[in-house]
Amino acid sequence: MPLGPENAQWTALQRALGALCNEAGASHVAIFDESCLMWCAYFAGSESSEATAERLERDGMTLFTRHIAPQKERMRRGARVHVCRCDPAESELYVLESFAGIYVLALWFSDTFPELSALAKVRRALPDIEALTLALPPPDGPDATSGTGAQRA
Repeated sequence: MPLGPENAQWTALQRALGALCNEAGASHVAIFDESCLMWCAYFAGSESSEATAERLERDGMTLFTRHIAPQKERMRRGARVHVCRCDPAESELYVLESFAGIYVLALWFSDTFPELSALAKVRRALPDIEALTLALPPPDGPDATSGTGAQRA
C-alpha cells in the first residue's frame, strides 16, 4: 500500500506532525530516513502543493547532506543526532532530531524561535511520532528486503 492520504497510519502521522508544527510555531515539518527519503510532511497554514513538496525535498536534501550523512553510522549505533539553528543571523532556521536509528524529524521556522521551548515540544511529541512512523508499511511493499525496508526489519 502506498504512503499517502489513503493510508490510515500515514494520515495519523501527518496529524501528529501538524499538531507539533502548530504547537512549535514551525512553518513546515517532515520525516526523512537515512537515505533522505521523505516519509511524511506537514505544511502549516496552506495546502501542500507540488512546488512546496519540491522545496521541502530540496531543503531536506540540504540538511541531510550537511548534518545527517556525516553521522549515519552513529545513528545506526543508537546515537541521537540533534541540530538546532535558531540564530536570526542564519538564513535557515530549523531543528533536526533523529529517532529509531534511521529517521530524522525536521522542523523549519520562518522566524526566530525559542530554542528550549521548541526542543521541549519536539521531545514531548517524539515518542508518538516515532511509534506512528514505525507503524508505516515500507514504501516498497511488505516484502522489501533492501534499503530502509531491510533496516526497519
